[in-house]
Amino acid sequence: MALAVTALLMASLAACGDSGAAPVCAPPPTPDLPLPDAPTQQLINQDIVRGEGEVVTTPDALVMVDYIGRAFSTKRHFDSSFSRPQPETIGLDQVIVGWRDGIQGMAEGGCRRLTVPGSLAYSDNPPVADIGINDTLVFDVELHRILTAPTVEVPSDVATAPVFTDLRPGIRNVVGPGSTVTVHYRGVIASTGAVFQSTWDAGEPFTFALDAGLRGFREGLQGMTVGGRRQLVLPPALAFGDSPPAGSGIGPTDTLVFVVDLISVTESE
Repeated sequence: MALAVTALLMASLAACGDSGAAPVCAPPPTPDLPLPDAPTQQLINQDIVRGEGEVVTTPDALVMVDYIGRAFSTKRHFDSSFSRPQPETIGLDQVIVGWRDGIQGMAEGGCRRLTVPGSLAYSDNPPVADIGINDTLVFDVELHRILTAPTVEVPSDVATAPVFTDLRPGIRNVVGPGSTVTVHYRGVIASTGAVFQSTWDAGEPFTFALDAGLRGFREGLQGMTVGGRRQLVLPPALAFGDSPPAGSGIGPTDTLVFVVDLISVTESE
């Protein structure tokens, strides 16, 4: 059974391209990841494919990745996100040190092989049986996105009808009518440009059933793919109408503009 990335990479327990494009790190079935001749005592980085996008420059960056990992002592592949419906989104300050340090300087669209010594991985507390005590681990990591808060630009001519515009393509796993989604978003009032709500400012994404969200979100997120960024221009009838949240600064006739990053999708059972 596949193990969630949070179970394997979190220090406390302690790739695939844009939609329609071939992955730069080969997903399973794949030849075994090459292992070193002996356990390593230092972190080794090898760029298999150099990316051409934004570059990771901070140890707390929020990144969307695919990866596969193999342990030296057992020679077993212990986890792979490629076999799951969508890539993983992780904060580099929440994972093993070998990942936090090894992904620095990596660019979006690239694939990097990390050979991580046990001291920078799980040391004497491996989370699964396929990883030995103080084991050297080898990962192939594909970096899809560095997720950062957007600047919301209000269109010069705000339409009275809703407008949905893709600002960045997604990776895989598409929103459907019964989906539960996790998103980061920032919303502004079109007439003033004032930010009235932002998950980025709150410090964590928001998860909700699409059927229970704003009508503009129900319609505007349909067909969106994990890893994508979309702008939603919502007239009052698709937002809060004549009952805006108290203290929000939103008037009953205000059009709202959101920029939404799709983090994950779960289908209703």
